[in-house]
Amino acid sequence: MTKINLESSSFPNAEEGYIFSKNEYLNQTRRSSEGVIAFLIPTTSGDANQPYTSYQKLLGKIKQIDQCLNDNSSTDLIIFHTGYPFRADLLSIIQATRRQVQMVNVDHIFYKLPPGFDPHIRDPNWSHRGKWNYQQMCQFWFKRVFELKILQPYRYMMRLDDDSQILVSEIQ
Repeated sequence: MTKINLESSSFPNAEEGYIFSKNEYLNQTRRSSEGVIAFLIPTTSGDANQPYTSYQKLLGKIKQIDQCLNDNSSTDLIIFHTGYPFRADLLSIIQATRRQVQMVNVDHIFYKLPPGFDPHIRDPNWSHRGKWNYQQMCQFWFKRVFELKILQPYRYMMRLDDDSQILVSEIQ
């Protein structure tokens, strides 16, 4: 088991928000891989009666990727999130994989609405996913994610949701 110093200083980045990097905490250097697997993790489920375990679900997905993706753990992971994970969630994720993991808080762009849009006047055309969260998630994946500098070193990005499944036994 790798001992990780969580007292290390993180570097704030005005455009990216808070970035937690596994390599930074382990004082390691490594070039970025050619591809990256990206997740967007919500803060809550939106249902006060249901405890939401987004980081536990994510941990299962990461283990599934490690088992099925035959890349010697060389593909990086970027976990975009709203809110902030607990320290125990960070530790469980970075200790579960040999992959480089970066966690990026995207509150500052996820909740940003287009200019001239007033959410108090308009209503979404569905209500079971939260007032605007689903539309904000769509806008994030189809527009805002490509504006983030953290993705510039990568040639390929595979986006996975918290309900994505890898159905093959091994991916080459």
